[in-house]
Amino acid sequence: MMKKLMATLLAAALAFTTLAFVGCGGGSKERNDPSTLVVWIQSANQPQFFQWAKQTYESRHEGVTIKVDVKQQGSLGDNLDVTLGTDGAPDMTATWGGLVASKLVAGNKIMNLDDLVNEAVGDKMHKAAQYNKLDGNGKYYSIPLNGFVSPVIYYNKTYFTQNNIKVPSTYEELVTAANAIRSKGKQPLVAGFSTWHLPHFMQAVHARTMSPENFEKLIGTSDKTNNAFELPGYKEGWDYFEALNTDKVFCDNITGFDANTATTEFAVGNAVMLTAPSLDLLGLVEATTFDIGTFLLPAAPQKFLPAGLTTEDMKDVTLASGVYSDVFVIDAKTKKPDLAKDFAKFLLSVEAQSYLLKCEMLPVRTDVELDEANEILQPVIEAMGKGVSGFYQSFSATGLGSQLLDAGISLISGQATSTDAAQKIAKFYKENVMDA
Repeated sequence: MMKKLMATLLAAALAFTTLAFVGCGGGSKERNDPSTLVVWIQSANQPQFFQWAKQTYESRHEGVTIKVDVKQQGSLGDNLDVTLGTDGAPDMTATWGGLVASKLVAGNKIMNLDDLVNEAVGDKMHKAAQYNKLDGNGKYYSIPLNGFVSPVIYYNKTYFTQNNIKVPSTYEELVTAANAIRSKGKQPLVAGFSTWHLPHFMQAVHARTMSPENFEKLIGTSDKTNNAFELPGYKEGWDYFEALNTDKVFCDNITGFDANTATTEFAVGNAVMLTAPSLDLLGLVEATTFDIGTFLLPAAPQKFLPAGLTTEDMKDVTLASGVYSDVFVIDAKTKKPDLAKDFAKFLLSVEAQSYLLKCEMLPVRTDVELDEANEILQPVIEAMGKGVSGFYQSFSATGLGSQLLDAGISLISGQATSTDAAQKIAKFYKENVMDA
C-alpha cells in the first residue's frame, strides 16, 4: 500500500511540474518561427533549472521565446532517431551519449558541435565529460550540460543515527553496517541492477581494483589492438563485486530492481542504502520522510588487488567516476542553428553552470565554485577533489553495456563465477571491437 501511495505521489509531482511549463511539443509553427526555440528536456533534475534558464535568457533577448517541453524520464533516447528531422522535432533536445549519440551521428540527425563546445568551455571542462560525450572519433555532437558522480551511495541518515551505525569508509565497515541493518529486519544496499545501473557500478568497482594507468586504458577510447579487459585488476574487480553480494551488502534479489523500484524501496524505508549513478536528488528528498546522507563505494581491500598493487598505491587514486549522462543535441535540420547554438553557449556559461548547484546538479565546468552544493553532496564534492574519471568510452561506443549487465547478473545470481564474467567481457571485446 505504501509503495502504491509513493508511486502516486511521485506521478502527481511530475504531472504538476510538466503543467508548469510552456509548450506541448515542437509543432511546425514553432519549428518555422525564427524567434522560437523548441527544447525538449527530461523530467528528472532538469525542469527547475530550465525554468530559470528560459526566464533568464528571454529577459536578455527581446522577442525570443524558449519553448520548453518536459518529457517523461526515459521517453527520449532511441525515439529521437525517428523524431529528429520531422516537422514535429525540437530544435534542441536532451538525450544520452554513447550508442544513442552514435546512432544519431551515423544517421546525420544532429549537428557537429565541436566548435561550440570548445569555444564555450575549451579546457575548462571535467575530463569525465570529455570522455563520454564524443561520437567515438574525437568530435562533439552533444553538449555535456551537467553530471553526477558514480556510484553515490545514498543512505538513510536518520536510521543510521538512531541505530548507531557508522558511515562506512572501508569495505569492512560497509559489511559491518550491512549486517547491522539486516539484524534489525531491514535490507542494506538496493540498486537498479536489472538495468544500466549495474555497468556504471562496475566501472566504479574497477576504479578501486586497477592501477590508474590500467584504469585509464579500460575506460578510454576503444583500443583496437590491445584488450584492456585482460589487464591486471579487471578480473579482481569482479571478485570484489562478487564479495559484495556474498557478504550480503546487496539487498536480497538485487537483480530484481530497476532504477524506479530501487528508489521506491529506499524511499519507503525497506532498504537503508541506495546506489545510483545519477538520481533526481530533489525528488528523492521530497519523497522521503528521513534525512539523507551520501558516501562513495569504499576502496578495495588488499585481497581484491592484483599482484604488485598495494592499498598504499591506491590511497590517492581517483574514487569518483564521472557520469555526464544529461546531454543535449541540436537537430541537424533546425531552421535556427545560430539561436540554438547561442542558447547552448548560455547553458555552458559560468552563470548557468553555477545555477545547476541550486537544482542539486553538478556542473560540467571545472571553474565553478562548488560551495553552494547541497550538503548531502558534500562528501561527493570532497571525493571529486582528487579528480573525476570518465565513463567507459569503449562501453559507450561498442555495445559492451549489455554484456556487462548480463555478466553482472549472471555472477550475483550464481550462474557464473567472477572468472567467467571477466572472460565473457574480454572475449566480446576481442571478437567485436579489436582488429582481426
